[in-house]
Amino acid sequence: MKSTKLANIRLGFAMLTFLNSPPVFSQVELSAGAESAGLADVRVGIENVWAVYNNPADMLSDSQFRIGVFAANPFNVDALKSVSISSIVTHRNFAFGVYYSRFGYRVSRQEQLTLSLGHRLNGKSSIGVTGSALHATFGNTIVAKGFSTALGFNQRLTANTTLYLWTTNPIVPKEESIIQSVYIAGVGIELSKEMRWIIQSSVSPTAQPSLSTGFQYNISKALVMHVGFNTSPRTLSFGFQLNRRGWSITSANTNHQVLGFSPVISAQWSN
Repeated sequence: MKSTKLANIRLGFAMLTFLNSPPVFSQVELSAGAESAGLADVRVGIENVWAVYNNPADMLSDSQFRIGVFAANPFNVDALKSVSISSIVTHRNFAFGVYYSRFGYRVSRQEQLTLSLGHRLNGKSSIGVTGSALHATFGNTIVAKGFSTALGFNQRLTANTTLYLWTTNPIVPKEESIIQSVYIAGVGIELSKEMRWIIQSSVSPTAQPSLSTGFQYNISKALVMHVGFNTSPRTLSFGFQLNRRGWSITSANTNHQVLGFSPVISAQWSN
């Protein structure tokens, strides 16, 4: 009885938070992929398949083809589950990516389709652009829809340090209520062969500024550990990644100070 009551309270609090916030497309500072979740929602400087959504300038890699799936269960509330799929094709200095996500509960759902293009300018810098079609439905009725754009830029400053810049919807029409602007700047530092540190600052006209920082530690070639902290909302994250024969399976948990844990898992294959 007590556990059922606690679950209902958590669901009510989560739903109240969701219903009193803008549609999920305006909260684009949230990242995709379990690796990013384990680093406290750091979205820049992570060169995996989820860069299609997180930062198109990170899509360039040595892999010609990558595909992945991602599932999240915010606050352990089944009604708030989300799932997404992403894929990247790389050819020389260009990368093209497709991302689809669906978030929803019993009555309402929100969907997003993203196309991204990344280009390596030289050995030290790369750029990327993203376009996303978004819509939310309540029952069988579309209650909101829109189109979102994003730009990303990476610049290697030194052999161990890289600067990341990302923005979405820098110019938003006054009549547009579901598309919001977000600006992110981050730095990635290779502290050693085994450890990498990423720090990211995010600002938006419609949300409190946030600072996210995460550490990636390569325990071995097959096992990687992630840990991170975010200031807004105040959350602590951790996760692990297993690598084997082109496969990467990552799990992570984010601990909200009020709502509790949000488990996520993702799998990626690359050739």
